[in-house]
Parts: sequence; structure tokens; C-alpha cells
Amino acid sequence: MTSKGRGGLADVPEQVWLERGRANALATFRKAARGVPAYRAFLKEHAIRPRDIRTFEDFQQLPTTSKENYLLKHDLAELMPGGTLEGTCVVTRSSGYTGQPIFWPRAKRQDDGAVRGIMALYSLFDVGHKTTLALNTFSLGTHVGGQMCTDLSLRGARMPRNRLAFATPGASVEDTLEMVKHLSPRFEQTILWGYPSLVHKIVVTGAEAGIRWAELNTFAICGGEGFSESWRRLMVSLLGGHPHPMRVCALYGSADGGLMGFDTPYSLLARQVAHDHESLQDRLFRGQPPLAFVQFNPIGRFFESVEGELALTCWQAIPMVRYILRDAGDVLPFSVLMEHFRSCGVDPDEAARANGILPQHVWRWPFLSCFGRSDGTVSVVGANVYPHTLQHVFSAHKEVSHFKLAVEDDASGQSRLTVYVEWADGVPSPEAVKRLEQTLHGRVVDALLQGNWDYRGAMRDAPAAADPRIVIVPHRSGPFAGDSGRWKRSYLHKL
Repeated sequence: MTSKGRGGLADVPEQVWLERGRANALATFRKAARGVPAYRAFLKEHAIRPRDIRTFEDFQQLPTTSKENYLLKHDLAELMPGGTLEGTCVVTRSSGYTGQPIFWPRAKRQDDGAVRGIMALYSLFDVGHKTTLALNTFSLGTHVGGQMCTDLSLRGARMPRNRLAFATPGASVEDTLEMVKHLSPRFEQTILWGYPSLVHKIVVTGAEAGIRWAELNTFAICGGEGFSESWRRLMVSLLGGHPHPMRVCALYGSADGGLMGFDTPYSLLARQVAHDHESLQDRLFRGQPPLAFVQFNPIGRFFESVEGELALTCWQAIPMVRYILRDAGDVLPFSVLMEHFRSCGVDPDEAARANGILPQHVWRWPFLSCFGRSDGTVSVVGANVYPHTLQHVFSAHKEVSHFKLAVEDDASGQSRLTVYVEWADGVPSPEAVKRLEQTLHGRVVDALLQGNWDYRGAMRDAPAAADPRIVIVPHRSGPFAGDSGRWKRSYLHKL
């Protein structure tokens, strides 16, 4: 499948993307080995001589880095080229494993590739021809999502060829709806950026206030946490409007890696085809729907799947070399996806045409699937919640045997932090359940507010999603039914 007319992303062969991505990954290693004190020490600790790493196959044998074995073991300056923060232009922060903040410097040219990615994403909404109002409802301040969305979109809005206006109401439902009410009717389309739970709240509240989202031709671009396909379908129905493959789409990003990938018409088509062909779902998604299935530009952000976890290599203020993101996931070349389509009797070209995908929007970037955190956390409104920070809460109650965390859609379709609690023995009375739920709710909230900076922001910006729902179930039932005899406990409930 080739694009017609002007040259663009769709005209670049798959092999070019892959070869340049691998070459850049190897170049990133070499620059880090020469100029980053912490990475030089890491290589010495593992008895690796940089001159021995000559080919991409050699690169694939390098030990992986992580927060635990690399970032947290070194001073911030040592993680940066030249051992200095000189050249830093922006600093963001996130809550780490212990709840203590981790600071993320960003270099002046670091996000140039991400700008090109954002412009590629915006091109899917035809912002070069349609007047577009984009509203950033991510948390602002030092939160990486809000800062990056603002920076990248503003740079895009200043490009003469784009008919794009950008505003930053932040994580405020009231401020966002005020801007929608007064400004959106003056534009041909509106794009809402934000956390899935907050965007849902904005859309529902706006509809109740009389805003006709379909007439405003509204789209949603969501990041900070994953969402289910059922949630996507719900949001598409709430937004209305003419059929569009990108009506509701997802970003894949993190504090450590920045913007790394996003939904494209073809990634969404793949999810639809997999839904209709069980054998394809087994091949693509380990037999379960992924939290994200996106395309990424391997030249700017190079991914591998190492023992079932996503590993990132990229040059930035803190260079990453085979850095384990603690996301379980796989990487799939474009051509392999096409082979899987054909093996199920699906012609890729015909499927694309039937779903309204334009040839210029078929980019031969690889895909990555993310199945959730591999480090035992759940993510809600951009905040990672660590089970170990709550263990003392439940250990103080003899009625509690175990607990598990989840993020689930409630009856209204809103994703919400859920804590399942196993009663220690037998079946509790309704009165006992109610008392314990009330007690645990207050103590869980207190523990998270005290020890998790990101969660404090989540509770401020989207309390309906971050406020935990406590669900007490009888011993060895529900999420705990299969736990009998296990010494190594799981603290996540996966649907």
C-alpha cells in the first residue's frame, strides 16, 4: 500500500525505519558509554568494554538498565552527559517507588522528535485544513504530561501551515467547559487532551449542561493511564459526530520516556480485526486485550521486548539504554502484522479502505502492545499506586487476609481505583462489611495522600476517579478464589 501525491511518512519503507532505528540505538549506546558517568560505571560494573559492542546483535546482549539498578543508584548529574545539568531547559517530577519525588531534566532539543510525532498525530485530524481548538486538561505545574502537551502543542500551533489554536485550562472541569462553551463553536473541531477519567467527567458534565459535543465535532486524546475498548466505545457514543477512526485515541508515554507512541488508524484497525478473529488476538495480544496498542517512530524512541517487558533506548537529558520501563509488552514490526492479517483471511488493503483509512495515514512504523505495569502497580489519573505503601493499613486489621488493587470502570463508565479486600475467615455480616469499608477507605486515602505526590495531584484534579472504592469479599472468593496455597502473593487484580 503506497500513498499518492506528496511524499510523507507513508512513503518511507518499513526497512528504512527499522535500520535507522537500530543505528540510532547503537549510536545512543556509544555516546552514553563515552559521555555519561553513570553509564560508564554501569558498564564497568558488568565488565563490558564499549569497543566490543560493534553490531546491533552485540547491542541486544547488553544488560538492561532500570530505576532500581541504574537511576536510583546515581546522583542526578552523573546520569547526564558530561556529568552536569548544564543544557537543561525544563524539569518535571514524578513520585518514585518510595513515594519520594524523582526529577526529570529535559534538554533543549530533547523533544524535537516528539514534536514531529505530535505533528504526525495532529495530521490525522487534518489540522492543516480545519480550524482546530485543542484543550490541554492534563495536570499542569511540574507534571510531565501537562508540561509536554503544552510545549509540543504550542510549537505545533506556531507552525504557519497549521490552523491550530491551543489553550491550557488544566485539570479543571469548570474551566474546560467554560472554554468549550465560548470558543468551540468558533472552530470546525475541538480536541480534548487529558486523563481518560477526567475527559469522561468533562464530556458527561458538559452534556448535562447542554453542550452538544457532536455539533462541535469533538475528539479525545487520552494518556496517563490505559483504558478498555468498552470505555472507548462508550466515549465514542458520548461524543457522537460522524464516524472517524480517531474519535477517541490513546497516547503511550511516561515521565522517564516522554511521549513514546500513540494510536493510529492502523493500530485501531488491528484491535478491531483482532476482536473479530480470536486466533489473531492470541497471536497479537497474548490472548487478552492490551491496555495500549500503538505505533512508535523507532528513530526517536527505540523499543525492544526483553523477557516480556518493554525496554527503551533514546538520547535525551538522561539517556536511556535498554531501559526497562516496567511495562509488560511486546514489539511487532508492521510487516509481521500484515502477515497475521492475511493468515486470518483479512486483506490489509481492503480492510483499510473499508474503515476509511487514507493511504497517507498508513505509516510503516512498528507497533507496541502494553499489558500493564510489570512492577505490581496500577495507574490512575497518571499516578502509580504501589501496593507496598498500603500493606501497613491492612496488616493492622485482623479481619483482613489480603488485598488487591485494580482500576475498573464503574456503572457510569468512569475508570476508578478499586481495592479488593479478602475477609480473613468465613462470610462477614453486612454491618461488619460496612464498618470496615468506611474505616479502610479513610486509612487508604490518608496513606496515599501522605506518601504519593502524584496521587495528591490525582485527588485534586479528578477525585471521582482517584477516590478508592473498597470492596470486601468473603474468604477465598472473587479475586482471591485461586490464591489457596500460594506463598507468593499477587497484589493486582487483572480482569
